[in-house]
Amino acid sequence: MVSINGGGLVEDAGYAVHAVECAIKQANHKVVDTVSTWFD
Repeated sequence: MVSINGGGLVEDAGYAVHAVECAIKQANHKVVDTVSTWFD
C-alpha cells in the first residue's frame, strides 16, 4: 500500500481515523438527542 501511495499511508490512516471519530461523534449526538426527547 505504501508503494501505491508513495508514502502517504500515515496521512491516509490519520484521515481514516478522523473520519471514524467524526462518524462516532455524529452517531453519539443522534443517540443523545433521541434519548433526551424521551425525558422531555
